[in-house]
Amino acid sequence: MADTLDTRDLQDTFDEIISELDCLQSDVDEANTDEEIESADAAMLDWEDSEDCIKLNELQAISEEIYGWQDGVTLIHEDFFADYAKDFAEAVFGLSDGWPYNFIDWDSAAEQLKIDYTNCEYQGETYYYRAS
Repeated sequence: MADTLDTRDLQDTFDEIISELDCLQSDVDEANTDEEIESADAAMLDWEDSEDCIKLNELQAISEEIYGWQDGVTLIHEDFFADYAKDFAEAVFGLSDGWPYNFIDWDSAAEQLKIDYTNCEYQGETYYYRAS
């Protein structure tokens, strides 16, 4: 589990898997002999049971769910969101160590910040992203 994910990186993974699938499909399309056809079909069936196939389906689903996917959206894991809230407050408001920064209930602050975020599921984990 990553603390954050960038949809552009996920798109790169998606593109790599599609390229791999296209190569397998080309092998099926170009097979001439019974042996080539059988081998290509077996490779395609193996791929359909692979982790890449599962990942491709997950990436397809999440890419359709998130507006602005192609432009790059940061996904923040739910377990990291309180730390993200701290970092966000520091960047936006200039807060840092000391008073009142060290006395803020960051879990509560993160819960309030989630109002401006949408959640999604990816690989069985919950992530939040800024709603556009």
